[in-house]
Amino acid sequence: MNMRQKIHEIIEKVKAVLPEFEVREGQLQFLDATADMCQSKEYPNHIIAELPTGTGKSLGGLIPAIAYVMVTNEKRSKDDTIKPVYSTATVGLQKQLERDVELLNKAGVNIKAHIVVGRSRFICKRSAQAIVRPDSEQANLLAPSAITSDQDSALGLDIPDNQSTSEVEKTKIKKALKQLGDELWSGIVDDLDRELTMENSTWRKVRAEATTCNRQCPHWGSGCPFVKNRMDTEGADLIITNHAMVFADLEKSNILPAPERAYHILDEAHHLVSNFHATMERKLSFSGLYETCARHAGSIATGIAVAADIAGLKNCSNEVNNGLTHVRNALIPLMEFLDERYQQYASTLPERERGTAIWRLDLNYIKQSGMLNGLHDIYEELVRIRAKFSSVIEGVNDSDTELNPDEAQIINSLSQHHSTIDGACELISLYIEAKETNAMWYKRHKAQGSASATLFGAQINVADDMKRDFWDRVHKSVSMSATLSNDGCFSSFNHESGLKHPQAAEYRFDSPFVEAFKYSTLHLYPNFPEPDWRNESAHSHAIVSEINRFMSYHRAGLLLFVSRRQLNEVVSLLPQSLRDVTMVQGEDGSRPTIIAEHRKKIDKGETSLLIGLASFSEGLDLKQDYLTFVGIAKLAFGAFNEPRKMTEAEQIQANGGNPFMQLTLPVAEIALQQSVGRLIRSIQCRGEVALFDRRILTKNYGAGLLNRLPPFFREYHYPERRYG
Repeated sequence: MNMRQKIHEIIEKVKAVLPEFEVREGQLQFLDATADMCQSKEYPNHIIAELPTGTGKSLGGLIPAIAYVMVTNEKRSKDDTIKPVYSTATVGLQKQLERDVELLNKAGVNIKAHIVVGRSRFICKRSAQAIVRPDSEQANLLAPSAITSDQDSALGLDIPDNQSTSEVEKTKIKKALKQLGDELWSGIVDDLDRELTMENSTWRKVRAEATTCNRQCPHWGSGCPFVKNRMDTEGADLIITNHAMVFADLEKSNILPAPERAYHILDEAHHLVSNFHATMERKLSFSGLYETCARHAGSIATGIAVAADIAGLKNCSNEVNNGLTHVRNALIPLMEFLDERYQQYASTLPERERGTAIWRLDLNYIKQSGMLNGLHDIYEELVRIRAKFSSVIEGVNDSDTELNPDEAQIINSLSQHHSTIDGACELISLYIEAKETNAMWYKRHKAQGSASATLFGAQINVADDMKRDFWDRVHKSVSMSATLSNDGCFSSFNHESGLKHPQAAEYRFDSPFVEAFKYSTLHLYPNFPEPDWRNESAHSHAIVSEINRFMSYHRAGLLLFVSRRQLNEVVSLLPQSLRDVTMVQGEDGSRPTIIAEHRKKIDKGETSLLIGLASFSEGLDLKQDYLTFVGIAKLAFGAFNEPRKMTEAEQIQANGGNPFMQLTLPVAEIALQQSVGRLIRSIQCRGEVALFDRRILTKNYGAGLLNRLPPFFREYHYPERRYG
């Protein structure tokens, strides 16, 4: 049986159990294209596809992948099988895909799907048990020393006691372990009950770590959530994961199938490049590194001695302790140097920007300022310390000794400090090898009398890396999104991702909901206050006025913001009657909780208004009565003043290009299309969208953005209505 036959066989099975299931024209075209890719040697191994809402994107990606492995794996050996890997932009969106898999299984396709997330999202039972044991000695063994130096204190760095655990947090850990033992929790942090949500500092102490996850652990096997998850991966027909996981796994391919043995379906593909960028970004927290070298030097030396004894290696604790002291002493003048210059830079900025100012470091400054001398000194010592850490940790992992809980906690703590040192080495090496194609910046954030200082580094162009490490290796791939093109073509995605013709075939499909758009309204406001910082308060008051009017006759609404600051301001301005029916992202529960509660309210005939940031503009599928109004505070141009973007803009300008048109505007176009796309999710949907940003009518670029929106009926609110 060939690909097309298998695809149609699966479709007929779905229709048999769901008579209302309809395969739309765009979906059929997409299915045919993927069939051609799979069965023709002359066809490219990759597809780039823009599929508007309603074209059946998820099933359109799933069905060919399932059909392909069913057809081809019959002819392959066990070691040569191809496995479909469906990847989404976020961990949250992975859950949503499960319903499509359930649909296929109801139809008798019998697909065993399995969700894969990163190791650090799993609890380590051994570490958790060591913390909550009443007789544990780990607190004494790992207790940080006090900082006594006046010079140290004068730096004002926020150096929390990361080793101590409050009784409240210990209680949460105990309850989580109880739920894990009763099989009521998966062991994944995202699945924790809301009341058991832990502080980040607590979770870091109990999460699974690569350096301590080994067969010496008494929980190794089905008793370990992480290991059980990976064991289940082996038997899965379909793996559901996220883009960050896909890219993070490229180096070792120890969790997901190697790219050469995988058929990748990459959903929400407009996030691919930013996710790849995130894996390539490096940072050095001075407070984190200083804490390791100053407060924990003694406990690290103790841990090194214990680990060396277990591994049967020479004790190198004195060498490590001396090395940490050297780094600590070298850090102090470097931090003072950077902070002094940062303060000089921040003083030139408006007062409102000084608290969160980002200081971009250009290549000439890095080379001429003398900061590289201090970095070189620190780097050489850190490399030596890292080698000592690696030898003892690897020695413990290679030994046959079964660790007791306290020893396990010591090794876990060492691995965390090892990660800090390793990350510092990676970042500093980026500065030492500074290139014009790297963005580098420094940020110091003050809060409640303390401060955190962080040094960052990142490549501005990852297209070559993506092509070499991913596209050239992947067996087959489909990159798809409802918003993947700009101005009707894929040039931006091609340029940024490194995937282009002839390596990939490109498709754009039309929306099947044209009539639904025509019976819905887009509201535009030429007289609204300009949405910049000077008019933000007036702009927020005007939004509240309009939201109050729209929600007087709509029962299901969504209001989207670019910034948390304005979101908070608008929420504070809402009349109490409207605030009582409002649920706010980050305040009233997790995204799944809020959405579930919203549905319940609508089912009861009540009014519900959801308020959120950019993440609520994607992957939110509320059809018909569940969403009839969408408000958009302003166009989302992205952080165009962010150092990586600024560095890239300089490169574009140096090459004669236009940074705004090439870099900034495409981001706004995709974000606007995503936000508007929340309203019409089926042919039966009707409603209103309000864009509270006059720039789409007053700026030269606005007409292009409007023309690429769906064909809504447009209503313009002219000056007879006054705001602000």
